[in-house]
Amino acid sequence: MAPNDFFNGLLGSHGMLSDKATSRAIELAIAQCHIEYTAACVGAIEGAGHLALSSGAACFSGVESPLSQVVGWGFDEEHDRLDPSLAAMETFYAERGATSCPVELSPYAGAELPAALAARGYRVSEVSSIAAFDLSQRPAFDAPGEPTTVRRVGEEEFALWARVTAQGFGATSIVAIFERYVRARNVFAFLAERDGEPCGAAAVAIHAGVCNLGMTSVLPAARGHGVQRQLLRRRLEFARRRGAHLASVTTEPGSISDRNTQSVGFKVVYTRIKLEKEL
Repeated sequence: MAPNDFFNGLLGSHGMLSDKATSRAIELAIAQCHIEYTAACVGAIEGAGHLALSSGAACFSGVESPLSQVVGWGFDEEHDRLDPSLAAMETFYAERGATSCPVELSPYAGAELPAALAARGYRVSEVSSIAAFDLSQRPAFDAPGEPTTVRRVGEEEFALWARVTAQGFGATSIVAIFERYVRARNVFAFLAERDGEPCGAAAVAIHAGVCNLGMTSVLPAARGHGVQRQLLRRRLEFARRRGAHLASVTTEPGSISDRNTQSVGFKVVYTRIKLEKEL
């Protein structure tokens, strides 16, 4: 089946469908992004690597890395394999010195999975909105009213991109994580500028026709000037030209990012939970 035919089956003529096929496509693209980032950490981070699962992977890229987690798992898991699979994940993280086993779980992966995790001592630690946009459509952006320019950056500016990203998140202690992220395969970086000075940064990862928008960071002094929307516009245009058919973004429910993406046409297609077990 051609990619266009596949995605046309996911995306109805009246908007985004929320179903298992859509969720699977998004979650496996996110999982691949985690795998590529983990590969970029091999040699730099002790124990960096991933454990392939029935779908998705358990990824480890450092104890402090937000990408050290299980992603994309559960869609193909057989019920009698749940406990052995979970045991393997827990061993994988324990052997690398992690203090917990974090599992990102789509509601479409199976109703029995949350109960199985709860029985092993997992507890909900995070809730996220997964929103999606059909790239055959045009997002509803207003005409730019602020003097913000957005450009793609190359390897010679990855360190600058990482610093701006870290500053916007208030996370300068983990700037190295951002720099490794932007060097991962199929990740593309963008920098926003006002009056010639960096004011924001963002990235897009593209895998199997799905683009995942992430690492969107705006410096405090530039907030409220439409910088995030311009970063969003530029990445959607880029992903469409690169052949992506579906865009996804993960946000905190009710956040500014959540509102911004929905205001241009993204639809929340499911709510994902992260469950963690202390090791």
